[in-house]
Amino acid sequence: MSASRQLIDKLLVISPLVLIAGIAVHARTSTDPYEIPQYSADLQARVTAFRQPVRWVVELERRRDEITLGEVVEVADRWIEWHEQGRIGPLPSIRPGDTMREGAKLEIFQASERLMSELTRRAHAAEENETPALAAELLGKALRVTNVTKYSDLYSAGTIAMRQRAVLKQLEDLAPKLSEVEREGMANQLEKALSDEQSIVPLVARARRQFYTESRRQGIDRVPIEEVGVLVELPGDSASPSRLRTIGRSLQARLMAGMGAPGYLTETQYACTAMGNLYEAYEATLHALGRPITVE
Repeated sequence: MSASRQLIDKLLVISPLVLIAGIAVHARTSTDPYEIPQYSADLQARVTAFRQPVRWVVELERRRDEITLGEVVEVADRWIEWHEQGRIGPLPSIRPGDTMREGAKLEIFQASERLMSELTRRAHAAEENETPALAAELLGKALRVTNVTKYSDLYSAGTIAMRQRAVLKQLEDLAPKLSEVEREGMANQLEKALSDEQSIVPLVARARRQFYTESRRQGIDRVPIEEVGVLVELPGDSASPSRLRTIGRSLQARLMAGMGAPGYLTETQYACTAMGNLYEAYEATLHALGRPITVE
């Protein structure tokens, strides 16, 4: 084989490797004119603040077969106390996809859900042991624990609202077994919890803003949401169950019709429907406790 032929063969072998190496170097050295938002020092500190509360729940899980009710209540009370002190709370998203479904946020979300599940499991056991007052107390704590991160994003608001609805249903069924004094006390707790609920309008506005910012970064022109007739006309501070569910059904119909709606509207529909159902559950449970109200 001639020397020139050998040289050509060698070049054919190594040229793909050179190309791959070049791509790798470019990936490491090139810069995107738009940097993907990173957590601010404040938000990172908020995430880090959950390190110890998550560890408390992990320890409960590790010793699941031997932990006492008192230990479960102690961990729940710590979560609630830290939340009231402002040491832990919602973890707002900074870009599309930055929800409680990924990374460290997911670990926090799962810890909250596991603690809620343990409280509701203990409440069910207390009801079977004919201690309904204890069951109601544990269910009240379950509601408060999950409220810690509820308003982080639309996904967490919707998912936690669904979980809380189940807790309220359990409380509604428990109401006839409580004494008049116990029903009064639980009704007071639920009215306080209801007053602490927030509008999801700011979450929708933030998700919409982040969606269009990311679209512009990718060079994608989006038809303004108003022009495709899918404007989310959420009531300012209203929490009317029927209003929220109506919006949820309207969005679902538009999404199913394939009207080219922005992706974040799926989570808006999910959150609207879940929150509407939650407020309806508040009404039903308070009515069962002898405190009929109408959420408006």
